[in-house]
Amino acid sequence: MKTFDDFPRAFKKTVRYIKQEATIEQIVAMESVFTGMISRRMEQLSGNGGARARARKKREHSPLPSSAVE
Repeated sequence: MKTFDDFPRAFKKTVRYIKQEATIEQIVAMESVFTGMISRRMEQLSGNGGARARARKKREHSPLPSSAVE
C-alpha cells in the first residue's frame, strides 16, 4: 500500500483542503462524488466491469427506452 507521500499531488491537495477548509456541506457533496467515482472505477477494474460500463453508457446516450436497447 502506498504511503501518503506516494500519492499524486492533486490527491494530497484535496485531502489538505478537506482537513483545513472544507465546510460540512462541501464534504458531504465531495463524499457522494468520490463514492460514485470509486465504485465505477472498481467495477471497471474487476472482471467484466468494462462491458457493464459500456452498456450503461450506451443506455444513457440512447434516445430509446432502456428496455429497447438491451
